[in-house]
Amino acid sequence: MKTFDFASHEIPDEFFWFNEPPQYYFKQGLNIVTGPQTDFWQGTHYGFRPDNGHCLLTKIQGDFTIKTQVTFQPKTKYDQCGLIARIDSYNWIKCSVELEDKRVSRLGSVVTNLGYSDWATQDISSDINSMYYRLSKRGRDFLIEYSYEGDHWHQMRITHLHELKDHIKYLFLLVLKPYYKYELHRLAHDDNYIYNSPTMDFYQNINLTS
Repeated sequence: MKTFDFASHEIPDEFFWFNEPPQYYFKQGLNIVTGPQTDFWQGTHYGFRPDNGHCLLTKIQGDFTIKTQVTFQPKTKYDQCGLIARIDSYNWIKCSVELEDKRVSRLGSVVTNLGYSDWATQDISSDINSMYYRLSKRGRDFLIEYSYEGDHWHQMRITHLHELKDHIKYLFLLVLKPYYKYELHRLAHDDNYIYNSPTMDFYQNINLTS
């Protein structure tokens, strides 16, 4: 297992920013303060195409499984954070919990193919402030799962990215959305997990900026 320790006060060489946040610093891990009105979406229903959310990315080639745990304290409607798999602006997948109001949040996944986003959601209590995600890739197909405690997994979605080419290095990692301060402590990479393909575990703590 290869471990990336974000408590070392530097971003590992394997990682790079997409839409670098206006502020980030190291304090018991990597802390990210996002800019206002940041989002990812392409066209469908709403008509807008924001592509300015903050991601810390790394490159992965071939089949893999990524797991992550996210904790969060959202304050404003649409606040969310989670996991992203990204080829480019027009082709990507993300999963997250998005705040709707004090009672209800949306546990959901967005799949964007050829410049159009498709959002699938289920309502959960806004009292929930932690979620595990697992994203598994086989060819161009993806299985998206969630868990409340990291042991018992539930299917969110099975989907396909049309533009995925096996000879291309794909970009993957975390998505930060409106108004979040994000702390990333450790990342582990295991070569034996599911489908005999790489696994990446992300241990995170996400807190809202004041």
